[in-house]
Amino acid sequence: RHRLTFKTASAQLGALGVQTHRIIDIQVPARNVMALLVHQDYQAHLEEALRQHDQPIAADYHPHEPRFLADPALTALSHEEQVSHAKDIFRKRLLRTLTHARARHIGQLARSFVSQG
Repeated sequence: RHRLTFKTASAQLGALGVQTHRIIDIQVPARNVMALLVHQDYQAHLEEALRQHDQPIAADYHPHEPRFLADPALTALSHEEQVSHAKDIFRKRLLRTLTHARARHIGQLARSFVSQG
């Protein structure tokens, strides 16, 4: 299975004119979905840069939705169990983001994650 590295994804975004120093984290939570954690003030600029290069923005993506779970073994679970599993995966991603974040960002990121549920 091919994994997109932060460095490769960052280089691809840089080629689109994205200011990669404003990207805090890059994750690939689902097939053909790249999740970008950016400074709030940069979100509009990022979306505009992606639109200029005809890159779709998945406005309907939500990490708690079971339809994005790729593991076929999870299809036998109830909807509630799938949602619980998706939330668990998302929490692990958030924790991984905090472990890789710059020290000056950790407190602010953690508060933001907690406030958003």
